Amino acid sequence: MYRVGDLDTLKGIPGVDWVAVRATKPGRPSPLRAFAQLAPQRTAVVRAFNDELRETCGLPVWARFANLDNHWLIDWEPGPDGSPSRDDVAALLADNPAASRFADGIQLLSAQGKAIHWARQMLQPGAAVVLDTETHALWGRLMEVAVVDAATGEVLLESLANPQIPVTEDAFDVHPISDAMVADAPTWDEVPPELLRVTAGRKMLAYNAEYDKTVIVGDCLRVEADPQHLRAKGQWGVHHAPALRLVGRARLPAAGRRAPCPWRYVRRAGDAHPRIGPGVSAGAYAGEGQRLNRRRTTREAGIRSPGRRSPR
Repeated sequence: MYRVGDLDTLKGIPGVDWVAVRATKPGRPSPLRAFAQLAPQRTAVVRAFNDELRETCGLPVWARFANLDNHWLIDWEPGPDGSPSRDDVAALLADNPAASRFADGIQLLSAQGKAIHWARQMLQPGAAVVLDTETHALWGRLMEVAVVDAATGEVLLESLANPQIPVTEDAFDVHPISDAMVADAPTWDEVPPELLRVTAGRKMLAYNAEYDKTVIVGDCLRVEADPQHLRAKGQWGVHHAPALRLVGRARLPAAGRRAPCPWRYVRRAGDAHPRIGPGVSAGAYAGEGQRLNRRRTTREAGIRSPGRRSPR
């Protein structure tokens, strides 16, 4: 049995010798075979669309099949300006006659791809800063704050603060900033104006955003300073270190030698610099001597770590 619509379509095919078709004996090839072809398979269509996207954008594009979900995942590395976006590629998919037939079985951007695109957005000039704090105790008063430009690695703010209360042993074991080191430092009421200036209009990325936001806003309220955008939850985010490093590979020299990418620098024990991932200290970018001098000063003063780590 055949659908009437299919028969009507068949009759409309030009160039068919219907006399020969009707004369074909059972078991013999029909002249209609010349007009028949297999429908394209989804795998071939997805790969062809990948090739088209790669050629159009000139960027790395890759795809994998999610067997359990029965769909294809297509990822691509965005260019320096963050394009093409997901909407841009969705438009290309919709305009592709072959690929659009399988659009329901194609997912643009996997979880890893979304992290890469997020990182590229955060690396746009003026888009974000990476921030870190050190406190006198867990959830305590601030003793140091540092802010680094996420795109360039420039240190925008690095300031000690006198909490006007002795540092606890557990907190000292983490940073280690002693009471003597902050004795002549400004109290927190002097720090917010500059902190507000360097973070204005930017996303603030932190290793533990909820902690840093809470202690900063808490100290601002304690000294009766207006936290302004520092209290806005939408202005804060947890950084994705692996994604930042992955996108950073695009800026490495052609020879393949690893260049000093600012967003790869991180805080090690003894530094109060924004944490961007495990590896090198931000002090290497902002001045390695500061870290060495701090440890030397602490050691010469006879101050010893109690050997316990804080949950912070």
